[in-house]
Amino acid sequence: MTSDALQPNARAISWASTMTGHGDELVTAHRDSHVHIATGAPIGREAREAREAQWLRPGAALASGAGNRAREEQPDSERTCFERDR
Repeated sequence: MTSDALQPNARAISWASTMTGHGDELVTAHRDSHVHIATGAPIGREAREAREAQWLRPGAALASGAGNRAREEQPDSERTCFERDR
């Protein structure tokens, strides 16, 4: 890939000019965007696993009972076993 291919084209530059933000870190897609996302309370591992069992389709791979682990680990209060393997 050439360095020219990595440069934004006129259409991309025009589209990006419609966005606003604070510095280089926050960008909104529309000038009138004023959405604020509130933080929520943490959800523990057991509650998340219960939600999975309730909401996912039959046969889906659930985090609980994930099978044989490379290393035996004690259950974590927040993270599922899929989130803890390193």
